[in-house]
Amino acid sequence: MQSELLEVILIIRPWNYSSRLLSQLLMLPLIGAIAAGNCAILKPSELAPATSHVVAQLVKETFDSRYVAVLESGVEIACVLLTQKFDYIFFTGEIRVGQIVMEAAVKQLTLVTLERGGKSPCIVDRKCVEGTFFD
Repeated sequence: MQSELLEVILIIRPWNYSSRLLSQLLMLPLIGAIAAGNCAILKPSELAPATSHVVAQLVKETFDSRYVAVLESGVEIACVLLTQKFDYIFFTGEIRVGQIVMEAAVKQLTLVTLERGGKSPCIVDRKCVEGTFFD
């Protein structure tokens, strides 16, 4: 494994994450960005203001704002963010918004990861009993 310093990473996350998924959908890309020596801007969804606020408080208490920032904002600010030059964009969410992110990334020749979100991923195999669910 080789870390790659890109400088500034934009991480845009979906609205439908619970606190359990918070680490998987928002913090894991952030950890990877920091581990590689990058700065990051997090844009949690405006559709989940309470979770967005928790993320902002956690980041504010944990990281120096020169290196990691959270923008709690609406769609308008997200659109402005996408006009800025980033070294990498990491997006999870719906296809329509992913297309907008990709179009903006192409204009800036920005590396991008588009990750299709899912509501309740699970694996079902022969060990599952009909009518039951195992987490």
